[in-house]
Amino acid sequence: MSSDDRRPSADAPMTIQIQQVANNRLGSVYSALYGFWSARHTASTANPQGVGARRDAYSVILFDHTTTQVITNDFTRSPEQLLGTVLPYPTGGGTNFSAALQAGQNVMRQNWSTERFVTVKPVSPPFLTFLRFRTPIMIFLSDGECIVPDTDIQDLCHTAVGLGCVMLF
Repeated sequence: MSSDDRRPSADAPMTIQIQQVANNRLGSVYSALYGFWSARHTASTANPQGVGARRDAYSVILFDHTTTQVITNDFTRSPEQLLGTVLPYPTGGGTNFSAALQAGQNVMRQNWSTERFVTVKPVSPPFLTFLRFRTPIMIFLSDGECIVPDTDIQDLCHTAVGLGCVMLF
């Protein structure tokens, strides 16, 4: 992530703060994360209690040859605060996808909540009940290459199914 062939978006919010610590591929990732967090924040505050209202929790695991859990199951920080939390972490060397997937799986297990499930009763016919759920989403970003055994991804997906939900990447 330390290569400078990609940089933070030049005209995006928070670019100056990102460039000060990561004017490289990692900064590009931080810029994309901030954009995602901002969009989710806007969507959830625009309709806080209406149909489709969400309470997003964020976890961030940075990885190279090891993993670092930076944020875990955070509901409270603003996009600016989330970005401020990850910015101090520098890039490292190596790429271990298996360790990153395992860390993500552990975070998912430890923080699973049935609050993500909503029962909806349709008006007609009255005997039907639908269970809607909010699927956990893992955004997996890397500039490295690493062989990942199929079993690592299958284990992660099986864990999600065992908890009652499919996994989205």
